[in-house]
Amino acid sequence: MLSNCSKSNNVNCKPLSNKCVKQDSKKRKFKEHVFSTLDQCINTSHDCNSIMSQLTGRPKYSNKNNNNKSIATAPIVFAKVFLNKKRTKFTYIKILLDSGASSSIAHERLFQKLNTYVDNSTVWNTMAGTLSTSKRGSLNIKMPELNETATIKIDCHVTTNKSNYDIIIGRDTLRELGITLDFSNDTVTWNNSTISMKPPNCNLTEHYFINDPSNVEEASDRMKRILDAKYEKANLNLLVRDATYLNKYEQDTLFKLLKKYESLFDGTLGKWIGRPYNVELREGVQPYHAKPYPIPKSYEMTLKLELERLCRIGVLKKINHSEWAAPTFIIPKKDGTVRFISDFRELNKRIRRKPFPIPKIHDLLLKLEGFRYATSLDLNMGYYHIELTPFSKQLCTIVLPWGKYEYQKLPMGLSNSPDIFQEKMNELFSGLEYVRAYIDDLLILTTDNWDTHIQQLDVVFNRLQEAGLKVNANKSFFGRSELEYLGFWITRKGIMPLPKKIKSILNIKPPTTKRQLRSFIGIINYYRDMWIRRSELLAPLTSMTSKESKWNWTEVHQKNFDLIKNIIAKEVLLAYPNFNNRFDIHTDASQTQLGAVISQDNKPIAFYSRKLNPAQTRYTTTEKELLSIVETLKEFRNILLGQQIRVYTDHKNLTYKQFNTDRVMRWRLIIEEFSPELVYIQGERNIVADALSRLDIVDKQYDLSDTQKLDTFYAELFDLNSNTTVNPVTYKNIMVHQQKDTHLIKTASTEKGYSVNVFHGGEKIRRLICYNGKIVIPKSLQRKVVEWYHNHLCHPGEVRTELTIKKHFYWKHLRETGHDACSKCHTCQLTKRGKKKYGKLPMKVAEATPWQTLCVDLIGPYKFIQSNKKPIELWALTMIDPATGWFEIVEIKTKRADVIANLVEQTWLVRYPWPDTIVMDRGSEFKAEFYSMITTDYNIKPKVITTRNPQANAIIERVHQTIGNVLRTFSVNETVLDTNDPWSGILSATAFGIRNTVHTTLASTPAQIVFGRDSILNITHEANWKLIRERKQKLIKYNNDKENRTRKVHNYKIDDLVLIKNEQSTKYGNTAYSGPYTVTSVNNNGTLHVNKGIVTDVINIRNVHPYTM
Repeated sequence: MLSNCSKSNNVNCKPLSNKCVKQDSKKRKFKEHVFSTLDQCINTSHDCNSIMSQLTGRPKYSNKNNNNKSIATAPIVFAKVFLNKKRTKFTYIKILLDSGASSSIAHERLFQKLNTYVDNSTVWNTMAGTLSTSKRGSLNIKMPELNETATIKIDCHVTTNKSNYDIIIGRDTLRELGITLDFSNDTVTWNNSTISMKPPNCNLTEHYFINDPSNVEEASDRMKRILDAKYEKANLNLLVRDATYLNKYEQDTLFKLLKKYESLFDGTLGKWIGRPYNVELREGVQPYHAKPYPIPKSYEMTLKLELERLCRIGVLKKINHSEWAAPTFIIPKKDGTVRFISDFRELNKRIRRKPFPIPKIHDLLLKLEGFRYATSLDLNMGYYHIELTPFSKQLCTIVLPWGKYEYQKLPMGLSNSPDIFQEKMNELFSGLEYVRAYIDDLLILTTDNWDTHIQQLDVVFNRLQEAGLKVNANKSFFGRSELEYLGFWITRKGIMPLPKKIKSILNIKPPTTKRQLRSFIGIINYYRDMWIRRSELLAPLTSMTSKESKWNWTEVHQKNFDLIKNIIAKEVLLAYPNFNNRFDIHTDASQTQLGAVISQDNKPIAFYSRKLNPAQTRYTTTEKELLSIVETLKEFRNILLGQQIRVYTDHKNLTYKQFNTDRVMRWRLIIEEFSPELVYIQGERNIVADALSRLDIVDKQYDLSDTQKLDTFYAELFDLNSNTTVNPVTYKNIMVHQQKDTHLIKTASTEKGYSVNVFHGGEKIRRLICYNGKIVIPKSLQRKVVEWYHNHLCHPGEVRTELTIKKHFYWKHLRETGHDACSKCHTCQLTKRGKKKYGKLPMKVAEATPWQTLCVDLIGPYKFIQSNKKPIELWALTMIDPATGWFEIVEIKTKRADVIANLVEQTWLVRYPWPDTIVMDRGSEFKAEFYSMITTDYNIKPKVITTRNPQANAIIERVHQTIGNVLRTFSVNETVLDTNDPWSGILSATAFGIRNTVHTTLASTPAQIVFGRDSILNITHEANWKLIRERKQKLIKYNNDKENRTRKVHNYKIDDLVLIKNEQSTKYGNTAYSGPYTVTSVNNNGTLHVNKGIVTDVINIRNVHPYTM
């Protein structure tokens, strides 16, 4: 298992020496090991890691072939790597897929002709030692076993170390591709293709395309903080008096209830009454004992006093001996006391975790609407309420220079802690439908009156008291009509996202230089796939960035600048995070400002920026960059805490493990609570965060303390931007726009048919310009009116949208406006399967050379049903020579690739001339051993048809229709079947029938073509291949012209945006298309190379649709 870290400031490993400590099992001594190759490092790591093999439930990797022992499988795949930028030259390589590696590594020789790497120094840690790399670059590869056509771009570090592996693909790429590793079954799955894992000593000739990523347990890099466990007794009288939102009666009844349960809020540490929690170890693990970290002499007495206090309240206990010990260090606090942090990472690797389902925030939010009163209770430090068993206390031992201490209560940092606490909370409040519990965030909702709310609080307080828990009253809120919960503002009307997500974008000042303008445009272009009117809105701004143009910021520029900001703000504000996916945070800091963006799937979820105060401007660069991370995590704690987080920074020092100043150590306490993965990114790629840290912002604060102010904020935001959200067809709005349209006013006064009519809107009277009795929509509103009607009427077609608007409104060229708006509707393009098909299909060349090509496919399951008998099913492998029509069919019991390979070999390749090409689909049955057999053993070229394009293998699809008809005749005729072998007779008869039936294009039977005589009568036959070729080509042309008559002329070009047809799009909830995606190349066979993130796939134009912006 490899993980990268800093080269110069590495705390957790021995740097630079490429040495490891390896235990000698005989002498029980330790000796240093020096690595000369990457293989030694990998193999030694796995040999040393006996614990890891038990954690994963599978044998260790081994490159040794012991005749007395079975060879374990290893994560290997043979693949193509392109050696030039045009992708015309490639070679086959051996890849190790290693989910234990944080990033990917490739050998330098693969980059010789590409020259695409840059300097980047990194040290790689293994269980056994370290290796270093000095460069980083990108490669394009294909893994035909999993997907024959998809091209994958991987970013990787470059090594010169010798190795059996050309590339090691790390978990960053594995996770992004979505490859599933199943070590219980030794299989790998990607995009519905599943293959088997293979031995580690496999070579190219033995295993041509084999893949086996390792599912080693990811190294836990968590260092949870140990909080102070200090409590203050609540002043209940003052707390209730400050609740000015309550009336006198409500305050009195609340105070009476709180006094009844005064012991809940007394500031002491509670003890959860019940069975102590027992931490279970994995089998075969050994105790971990760390050396104590040194404590500065000036803090020794302070720390000892703190430890005595924690021992006094029952959190810790002084002990003398223990096999277990976790390292601990201190963080000084401003008040002269200290906080200490314990590192339970090694213990977490050794314990057996029992995950308990943490509620999904999305599901909780759906259940919050319609309440009248809400109370949130703070059970912070709830973990310390849970007692540990004696055995678990031994495991949770910490070590300091003067001795050891056992945790008596469940500590922060133990990987089981959130699961344990959530499970206990669910048990405690089971049956109470009005209680929502998300770990230590407790919410009580009442839909009835105040008295009911008090009664429900009484029940909750009673359960908390009986359980022995304590509540922090000063951080709780009682009887509110609106409050913040899990990062959202919940009200009686509904749920609102908090505007802090977009404040940084709205506060950007208009640029005053071309450089500032380019930074702003960089943000928009970075998310170019999100906003369909991007080019139109940016046009006036981009024109000012050229060298020739003079700086002249006009009203038009300001209007588009504001509109773009509000479009971004609206999209981000309404974006809901997916808590099952990773959060990516890009951060940066300039001399005067911080900037960050939180995103998922390359779409922004939230922005953050603020100016530094004078003292902070004097921080070091490292401290400023780290402060940007800290403040982003703190600002969006409710979204990010407990989630998988990757932080990208263009300051390389932050990816080091060593933090060596008091200020940085304090910030580390905050960062480690979130357990982010810190990743270095080059400055030129950190576009958005860099812009947010440098673009000047106005220090504007938004008072959003109640629902009314939030409503006002949203109304102002969406009114500036929205074409569709705010109703544009109110009498007032139309009148305002008519009065601004001087051309309309002039036309209405000079041309016939125009009049000014009176309309009543509530108490107001509006005078509007009409044409033949219909309200005239001025040009500034025309597109907004079409989009508003189209969206709010659930996306009707162009004609129905036009007819609906025509009922009451008029403007010239209404039809053209409607066509343009509806044809560019993003929702319609994704969800509606249009009748129009785009792009003419090229005509194929007829197959008229016998035995040159073989088409293979699977059919089934076919059900054979007879009266009073149990139905039987058939899966079969079919093979056909498209030139002669000669056909074979054989039953299969499994779709494993090795079985299919044997059947094709035994049924076809040993009987008939070997073909030059085998045509097949992308099914996993035609990968792995099958692919290896035809390419290595027989030197046959595989031709894989594109996804969801059966026309590419049309001849065998037609044969399948014939087989289905034949099988149905057997069923209808009540054919008596052999109970031991029901299918052999039917399949033989089916094959005989197809071989001896005249094919219209051949004008003869396949048997006559192959054998030169009839199979039934002794009559010779001579095939006229010239006539057959002409007849086939004529039929191909007829079918091609027929299909093309239904298709529009459309020339796809590089950089076009296209949508791709979705499978099973007819099901409710599935869109007809996905995308848009970018075309990277156009082929002359009717296919496109389409970029879908890091994967570039080959798609037939039958399955794509142009995307209109």
